[in-house]
Amino acid sequence: MNHPHRVKTPVILQMEAVECGAAALAIILAYHHRYVTLEELRYVCGVSRDGSKALNILRAARSYGLKAQGAEADLADLSKLSYPCIAFWEFNHFVVIEGFDNNKVYINDPAVGLRSLTYKEFSLGFTGVVLLFELTSDFVPGGVKDTLWHNLKSRFSGTRKAFLFIILASLFLTIPNILMAAFAKIFIDEVLIRNLSGWLLPLLWGMLLTGLMAAVLTWIEHIHIIRLQLKLVMTTSAQFLWHTLRLPMSFFSQRFSGDISSRIASNDHIAELLSADLSSNVVGLINMVIYALIMALFDWMLAVIGIFIALINALVFFLIAKKIANRSMRLYQEEGKLTGMEMAGLQGIETLKASGVEEDYFQRWAGYHAKTINSQQSIELYTTFMSVVSPILVGISTALILGIGSIRIMDGYLTVGGLIAFQYLLLSFNEPLNELIGLGTKLQEIRADLSRLNDILNNPEDTELMSKKLNKASTLDAVNQLDGTLTMKNISYGYSPLDEPVVKEINFSLLSGKSLAIVGSTGSGKSTIAKLACGLYKPWSGDILLDNHRYSELSRELISTTLSFVDQDIFLFEGTILDNLTLWDSTVSTKALEQAIEDAELISLLKQRGLGLTSPVHTQGANFSGGERQQLEIARALVTKPNLLVLDEATSSLDALTEAKIFANLKKRGCSILVVAHRLSTIRSCDEILVIEQGIIVERGTHDSLLQLGGVYKHLLLEVNDG
Repeated sequence: MNHPHRVKTPVILQMEAVECGAAALAIILAYHHRYVTLEELRYVCGVSRDGSKALNILRAARSYGLKAQGAEADLADLSKLSYPCIAFWEFNHFVVIEGFDNNKVYINDPAVGLRSLTYKEFSLGFTGVVLLFELTSDFVPGGVKDTLWHNLKSRFSGTRKAFLFIILASLFLTIPNILMAAFAKIFIDEVLIRNLSGWLLPLLWGMLLTGLMAAVLTWIEHIHIIRLQLKLVMTTSAQFLWHTLRLPMSFFSQRFSGDISSRIASNDHIAELLSADLSSNVVGLINMVIYALIMALFDWMLAVIGIFIALINALVFFLIAKKIANRSMRLYQEEGKLTGMEMAGLQGIETLKASGVEEDYFQRWAGYHAKTINSQQSIELYTTFMSVVSPILVGISTALILGIGSIRIMDGYLTVGGLIAFQYLLLSFNEPLNELIGLGTKLQEIRADLSRLNDILNNPEDTELMSKKLNKASTLDAVNQLDGTLTMKNISYGYSPLDEPVVKEINFSLLSGKSLAIVGSTGSGKSTIAKLACGLYKPWSGDILLDNHRYSELSRELISTTLSFVDQDIFLFEGTILDNLTLWDSTVSTKALEQAIEDAELISLLKQRGLGLTSPVHTQGANFSGGERQQLEIARALVTKPNLLVLDEATSSLDALTEAKIFANLKKRGCSILVVAHRLSTIRSCDEILVIEQGIIVERGTHDSLLQLGGVYKHLLLEVNDG
C-alpha cells in the first residue's frame, strides 16, 4: 500500500435500509456527473422488501453506460482497485470505497455519510466482494443536480408578493439602526464633550420617535411573517399528506410508518425557514452592504478589521454547517426508526407480554435509541466547538477595534462618538451576518428535511388512481354498482422488477354470487393475489377485470361501492364503533348499517358494551378481542353492500361456530366471495378452490374433487388437522 489514492464522492443518503444498493450506485453516477434520483434507481436496481442484489446493481450501472463487474478482493488488493467502487459490507449492506492512504480507508456509507476507518476496522466489515465501474463511450453525463435552491423554489409558488412585502418591511428597519448610530455620535461628541445641552431634548425626541418607528416596522414584519408561515404550513402539509395517501402500496411496504408520519412535521420546519429566516436574511445581505459602507465612512481601517474577523467567523460557521448537514440527515432517519419501533411496541403490547419478550424488545429499542443519541451527540460536538470559537473571535475583534480605535482618536482621525457609533454599526453588521450563518446551518439541516420529503413527493402517484381521474365521463358513471364478477387473465406480479414474479400466470373467473377459495403454504402468494384482486397492486402482465372492465376503466367510486376488502392486518382507530364502521361517511343508511352488524354477528357485542354504536374504540382496537376486531372489520366491509367481497384470513381469530354463522350470512347476501384461508370449515363450501404453490396454481376444483385427487390440497389439510 505504497500508493495512496482517494477520490471525493458526493454524499447521498438512503431513506430506508433496503435501498443502500441504489444509493451507492447514485453516488457512483453522481461522481461521474450523471444525476439520477433515488426513486428511479430503486426501480432500476429492483429494490424490493428484501433490498437489492449485487447482480441487479451491476445491470443497472450498465444501463447507464458504465462498464460494471464484480470481483473478489482483500486488503492487499486495495492499491489495484479503481475508485470509486462499491463494497459489500457485513453481508447485509453496500458502501462506496473512495480510496485509502497509509493509515485509513475512506468510505461513503449511504447509511451515515463519509467515514474513515483504520485497516483493522475496515477488515472487520469488508466481505471481499467489490463492484467495479469504468466509463464507456455510451456513458452520458446529465440529469438535474439535487441543489437546495432547486428544492426550495417550488415552495414559493403563490407567496411571492407576501415574501417581497416582508423583505421591504425588513429593509426599512435599517433606517432606525443607522439613525440610532448617528444619535449616539451626536450625543457623545456634541452633548457630553462639547456640552451643547440645547441639543439634548431634540436628540431624545429623535431617539424616541426612531424607537417607535422600529417597533411599528417590526410589528408589521412579524404579522406578515406569521400569515405567510401559516399559509405555507397549511398548503404544503395538506399537499404532502394527500400525495402520500395516493402512493402505491409498494411504497409503504418498504418504509416505517412512524418515519413517514414524522416527515409531516418537516413541512412546518421548511415553512418557518421560508417565511421568517429566508426573507430576513435576504434583507440582511443588503443591510450588511449598507452598514459596511457607513462604517467605512467613519473609519476605513476599523471597517476592514471588523469585517475581516466577521468573515472568518462566518467561514468557520460554514465549514461546521457542512459537517452538521449529513449528521442531521442521519439523525432524522434514526428518529423516524425509533418512533416506528416505539409505535410497534405499544401497539403490540399484548403480544410482547404474552410472549414474555419485553426484555428482547427493550434491547432492540435501546439499540435504536443509542443510535439516535449518538447522532445527536455528534451534532452537539460541532455546535459546542462553534459556541467556543465564536466568542473568541468576537473578543479579538472588540479588542482590536478598541485598541486601534483609541489610537485613531488620539491621531485625530476619529472622535469618541464616532468610535461608539462605529461599534454600534459593527453590532448591526454582525447581527445579520450571524443570522446568515445561522441560516446556513439551518439550510444544511433543512436539506435533510427536503430529502425526506422529496423521497415521498418524487414518487409518482398510483397509476391506477391517475388513470381513474381521466375516466370521469365514462358511461359507467351512471352505474352505482357492478355485479361483482372478477376475472384474472395470465396475471404475473412480484415486488422487485428484476427478480422472478411472486405469482405467475394466474387465471380464474369468479362469477357473480359465487365463492372461490385460495389455499397454499405460507409465502406461496395467496395474499398477493387477494391484494391484486382489490387493485392495491398493479400486475406486471395480464388483465384483471371487474365485470369485464379493466380497473383503469372504472372510477374509484364505482370500485369502492362494488368491492370490499378485509385484510388479515386489522385497522381500527380511536373513536366510536360507529366511526370505525362507517369511516365517517354520513350517507350510510341505517338499514345498511343494521344489516352489516347482523351479518357480522355483532348484535350481542353491542349489547354487552352498553353504549352500543357509541361505545369507544381504543387505538388498534386494543379494548376488543382478536375475534371481535375481525367482526368489526367484516361489518365495516359489509356497510357498503358490496357485490364482491375479498377476505384475507379475515376469520382466523373467530371460533368455528361464529365463523360458520358469518359465512352463512354472506352466502345469503348473494355477493361474490374471494377468500384466503386455512380452515377447512371456511373453504369446503366454496364453489371452487385454487391451490397455490410458489406462486403457481397447481390444483383447482371443489373440496371433494381435490380430496379425491390426493395431491397438494389433501396434504395441506392433513397438515392443518395434525396441527
